[in-house]
Amino acid sequence: MSALADNTFSPNWDEPEGEAADFQPQFTELAPYYDRLMAHVPYRAWVDYVERLFRRYRVRPTAVVDLACGTGNVTFELARRDYLAVGVDNSPGMLAEARRKLTDFPRPVEFVQRDLRELQLPHRFDAALCLYDSLNYVTEPAQVAAAFRGVRSVLREGGCFIFDVNAAYAFEAELFTQDNLRYNEELKYVWKSEYNPTSRLCQVRMHFEIFDEAEPRRFSERHCERCHSSDELRQWLREAHLDPVGEFEAYSFRKPRRTSERLFYVARAC
Repeated sequence: MSALADNTFSPNWDEPEGEAADFQPQFTELAPYYDRLMAHVPYRAWVDYVERLFRRYRVRPTAVVDLACGTGNVTFELARRDYLAVGVDNSPGMLAEARRKLTDFPRPVEFVQRDLRELQLPHRFDAALCLYDSLNYVTEPAQVAAAFRGVRSVLREGGCFIFDVNAAYAFEAELFTQDNLRYNEELKYVWKSEYNPTSRLCQVRMHFEIFDEAEPRRFSERHCERCHSSDELRQWLREAHLDPVGEFEAYSFRKPRRTSERLFYVARAC
């Protein structure tokens, strides 16, 4: 039995020798297991918070696009609440999982493959969401600015854009160095992060082992995020004709603090 498969193994697990360079692109091997990994995430509470932001800014959307939707959990929750929901993602594997769930879903939902950095859609929406630090994965400043221009192109005049980012403290405190070896989970993981404060890039080496197959299966992915500053985000929003009207500590209406781990932004199309 491998180190990861042994539930009694120390959480101070060392990166496997000979495997360190065998990293797959982010959200490829992980896609079929993503929902299992994220089973603890309260997606319903996320959408509750989004709706609180809608009410705070007097937004009454009908059509909502969920950008970087992954396996569609937020998209489905929006549809359950009678929004006309469209999910957009650039990962074929993640979209395959989202579409697989359409079979048992009683309401119409559409999933579309698009690159957030080159976003074009045939329809316009009342609101756009981009959640769970998806914009941190856009690591080139010019591409974040391009993504914001794409968001503006799919919003109606006055439409609302809500997104979140991992804040500086989350990177500096290495919150992405973590594991679940203490728990009896079928999907085990060990993540190790390295943050460069000069480039503001964070590399996370993610190692997984899954136990529900005949033989335990192991794979690794390397994820990269950038720490975008508030000043940068506000500048890029304004340049894209999106007026930044709100910035909050996640899931609250509190102003950001030095120790805020995640921040939410609200912008209006102008």
